[in-house]
Amino acid sequence: MQYLLIDKSDTLTSISKIVGSQNIDALLAENGLERSPKIGKQWDEKCNALIQSDLPEVTSTRKTALLNSLTGSEDTFEKACLMDEDEWKIFSSLGSFKDALRVPETIVLPNSARVIGDAVSNTSVIGSGVTTSGSSSGRSASAKFGGRTDTQSSATATGSSAGRGGSNNIGYNSSTGRTQSMSAAGTGSYSGSNNMSSVTGTVSNVSSSTSTQLSVDSTTYRAVMTDLKTTGAINPSIFNTINTSPAVNRGTIDSQLGSSGKGSGGVNPIAANLPWGKIQIYSSLLGTVMDIPAYPEELEVGRQANYSTMPDIIYQFEPWIVYQSSGPREQSLTFHLHRDMWSGNHLDGKANELVRFCEANTFPRYSGSAVLAPQIRIYINGALFISGVLTQCRTRWTGPIGQDGYYLEFELSLTIQEVSEVELNIDTVSKFGLIG
Repeated sequence: MQYLLIDKSDTLTSISKIVGSQNIDALLAENGLERSPKIGKQWDEKCNALIQSDLPEVTSTRKTALLNSLTGSEDTFEKACLMDEDEWKIFSSLGSFKDALRVPETIVLPNSARVIGDAVSNTSVIGSGVTTSGSSSGRSASAKFGGRTDTQSSATATGSSAGRGGSNNIGYNSSTGRTQSMSAAGTGSYSGSNNMSSVTGTVSNVSSSTSTQLSVDSTTYRAVMTDLKTTGAINPSIFNTINTSPAVNRGTIDSQLGSSGKGSGGVNPIAANLPWGKIQIYSSLLGTVMDIPAYPEELEVGRQANYSTMPDIIYQFEPWIVYQSSGPREQSLTFHLHRDMWSGNHLDGKANELVRFCEANTFPRYSGSAVLAPQIRIYINGALFISGVLTQCRTRWTGPIGQDGYYLEFELSLTIQEVSEVELNIDTVSKFGLIG
């Protein structure tokens, strides 16, 4: 199931631009909304009315059932797990979040910053691999062991215990790196792998399909369900201590990262050592700091002195030299980046945030008749490298192409003209450290 994130200010027009005017009526009907100019306000009022009602709190059993329907998408599963009791009332009654509308299954929206969830119906895979969808209250899953995963099913299995089930009769062919999973036929308990209990209900019409989203990691799923069973609540720290996204693999992108990912030669399959918190850019007008997950490809630093000559004076063998200035310094920096470097998922929008942040700082802010120009600072290892104005921002995109149909690799080039925050003279500059 997909969800469209909205806020109170969203209108019929703004939502129509995302889902298409031909789909807006179906979206409104799916969420029980009337066609009106202020859709976001209408949804907010509907959710608040539900919160103010005397509905009882959602039980842990009901929460478990709702979470089982979200295991095909990591982002929606985590979002649901972090809801408070009022938000659980909304999700249990309306089938959607307080800040999101449920998208009908007849509409498939492209992945974006405002669309979360999996377009594949009833997706139930826990972990990476091929998704399996079923029509029962229980869930079936296929496992992946480093190679290709094939799921084959032909009949119906009936179980009697509550819980989750995995693929049955798993076999791995070491010569082909291929994993096969066969579903059982007949009546009786249908037990799964990964120490999960048997499936409740009737599993039918099982088919394989490829998911466009990361499904929930099995370790995270078990930790969440254990919390619900023992305490009736979910500890948010589960999502801080368990990494559910695949690591950025040097074997995949090391050859593209240049100096920001050296060390393995594109062979050693270990996670790249990204310098989080080491390279940062600050904007005075936006008041925020952005991390750049790579060092500059190279660093060339220089200063210059500007002199002029006096008019020629008779009988002088050299002209008189008059000092003018020692700047401003102009610094160019180029970063070789990949959209997978932030979280391992290039659909997270983090690369776009960085590019737009840099581009925005080439524009001023207008306040009446005043024009306020942004000043930026570049920090390396916590030390101020240069402060000044951003005079140029260039982005060069190259392949391969990602799941959203856009380039994955890019070069971000910045040109900064220095506006020093300290007095510059022979005494102060001689005392500067290595960075600065």
